[in-house]
Amino acid sequence: MGDFPAGQTGTLRLNVVQADYGDSLILEYGRADARHALLIDGGPPGVYAAHLKPALQQLSQRSAALDAILLTHVDEDHVAGLVDLAYDLVEAKEKSLPPLIPVRALWYNTFRQALGLPDFAYDQFQDFLATPAPDGNVNPVAFSIAQGELLLAAARDLDLPVNPGFDQGVIQLEAQPRVIETDGLRLWVLGPRPQNLERLKQDWLKWYETRKKKPSFGSGAQRAARAIDRTVANRSSVILLVEGGGRRILLTGDAHGDDILYALQQAGLTDANGRLHLDVFKVQHHGSLRNASPEFFQKITADTYVISANKHHQDGNPDLDTLNWILDAPHPNGPIRLVATNLTPTLQKIRRRIQREKLACELTLLPAGQHCIAL
Repeated sequence: MGDFPAGQTGTLRLNVVQADYGDSLILEYGRADARHALLIDGGPPGVYAAHLKPALQQLSQRSAALDAILLTHVDEDHVAGLVDLAYDLVEAKEKSLPPLIPVRALWYNTFRQALGLPDFAYDQFQDFLATPAPDGNVNPVAFSIAQGELLLAAARDLDLPVNPGFDQGVIQLEAQPRVIETDGLRLWVLGPRPQNLERLKQDWLKWYETRKKKPSFGSGAQRAARAIDRTVANRSSVILLVEGGGRRILLTGDAHGDDILYALQQAGLTDANGRLHLDVFKVQHHGSLRNASPEFFQKITADTYVISANKHHQDGNPDLDTLNWILDAPHPNGPIRLVATNLTPTLQKIRRRIQREKLACELTLLPAGQHCIAL
């Protein structure tokens, strides 16, 4: 599955990029003299120029290549930076210049593919979704989907294979989860579940059939589209568990806790009590309480929890409940570490709780002006 190079066992490191209110991660692995990497999401507009591009430039100086660019799901706060990167790569190719960093493949369950529509019908769907509401506003979901299309077009210009080695070209949880083993890395693909991809398709087609006959794309249609994007699209997130250098890292996109737990259990990665302990756990959906529960954090624990925290506090993520659930969970290996990209009001409250109760927890923030933090 995929086109990873063969090699000797090496180390495993996660670089958490400053992604404002979005997600961007660089998984680095391989030997010290032949580093390889997987780029997972690219953050919202502005993140590429400010942080992701400098981080990739530093990565390329370590003789690294991107074995794949992975878009976990089509949301603006995950895809925009990948489009900017792809445009840079296309421009370099057109000018016969060396690329910022070599890239071998794109991993992405395209929205066009998810709907299963012929091209002419898909174009009609996208045009309708992008129709302004009576107040003149365009649904932000339309922007996210358009960005995904631009990423796919750039991949074609770069001759990058899309989802090479995956059954029917779709990244999803299989009945017998497959393991990629390469260059000292073991990688499990744990999501999305096939039924979540099917629900995404059916919900969008139902939305389109219900509303395309109406004379205007009103606020009700806008709200319904956003509801599908917030819930069903997040459930289509790609979930990865990676292992190397004696470490295990769980990467979750915006997935839901029940889907994560189901996949881990199906893959036989949990113990007899349904529990799993990790070295590093990237907390799903920026720490939103809608995607987790106290029971989830009782079962999935870690030495280090990574949270892509909202720089502008627009949605409150990470939620205070989520942070408290993490602190209240049992931690078999002793002290834990919370690593966040930005200091939010909820993290300020958690820092005070840690100090007040003298909890065995260290809160680490990505330093201002630094492009990423390595774990």
